[in-house]
Amino acid sequence: MRSGAPSTCCASPRWKRCGTTGQIFSADISPQGKARKIFTTREPLRCAAAITPFNHPLNQVAHKVAPAIAAGTPLVLKPSEKTPLTALRFAELLYASRPAAAMLSVLAGPHHGRSPGRSYSMRR
Repeated sequence: MRSGAPSTCCASPRWKRCGTTGQIFSADISPQGKARKIFTTREPLRCAAAITPFNHPLNQVAHKVAPAIAAGTPLVLKPSEKTPLTALRFAELLYASRPAAAMLSVLAGPHHGRSPGRSYSMRR
């Protein structure tokens, strides 16, 4: 393998067990790394959290929710307390499509001076 060129690898028992493929990179930049290899795998996250600011609320929500759904990662969305209605309406539209309903939870409400349990949570 030449330096810096990735190759597909399924040789590791862990990769065979989970059915994913990874890449092997050479670590020969320094003399100490010539005998070393770097192994990478791509695994989905179990859950992600997204906090959106008040400016461009629909754009920010869509840019955080769409990749999470595409990757199959459940998402907890915390919109700004100044513009929560956009995120709540976006979530209602996703809840209407049954496959994405379990992928998104919206936690709306003020975040300063209160515990998260006292906030309004939208989950069906």
